Amino acid sequence: MILKAAAIGGILTMMSAAQAATVTWEFNRPSTSSQNPPYDSVATLTLQDGSDGDGNFVLFTLDPNEANPGYDRNSRKPSTVNDLSFAFTASSDLASTAYEYVSGVIAKSFFGDLSDDNIESGYKSGGGTVQLTWKRGNASDFTVDQTSVWRIRGTTIEDNFSTLATTNSNKPSPIFGVISVDPFSHPNQTPNSSNWVTGPNPVPLPAAAWLFGSAMLGLAGIGYRRKALKAST
Repeated sequence: MILKAAAIGGILTMMSAAQAATVTWEFNRPSTSSQNPPYDSVATLTLQDGSDGDGNFVLFTLDPNEANPGYDRNSRKPSTVNDLSFAFTASSDLASTAYEYVSGVIAKSFFGDLSDDNIESGYKSGGGTVQLTWKRGNASDFTVDQTSVWRIRGTTIEDNFSTLATTNSNKPSPIFGVISVDPFSHPNQTPNSSNWVTGPNPVPLPAAAWLFGSAMLGLAGIGYRRKALKAST
């Protein structure tokens, strides 16, 4: 009983500590082609639900894949991230005041648009669009060996980030977002595009569900060991 109570207490502690849903998007399709993957991913965008004393938020981490051979290693003009656009359901007003810089390279501008706008030429968002820009003039300080982390207040993944953009027939579809990197020239892939898209939409799964399942297996193991001990005595 003591072991079982301790295990149940551990379950409750783990569940309260990890209720956040997390989804990951891989930018692994060139926006200029209707071809399907596999392509080397140019970047990963991770969304994670969170909350604090100021309410709910979604934490975003953009991590370029610096191992991608399409990135230019020329020191005179290294590959950089210019901007990122993605779709949302427009159930909340993701105005610029909702954006909060967390770490890494800070965006030079953030724009949340509630209208049914293009996230890239030919892609309708089906809801709203968000755009972050790291490029100013002809230069960006977001090189591909860095990351950028920010949060958007007053929303959750389930509430706002489950819409896919639609597109025309000669482009990959469906998509969630577009990242622009420059220069980019992959030696083994054609077409070589500076704009890459991600999709289809993954299904958010609360981390607590995994922990709960693991804890149930642990309880089953405790019961099995107790039966084995009784049988041996």
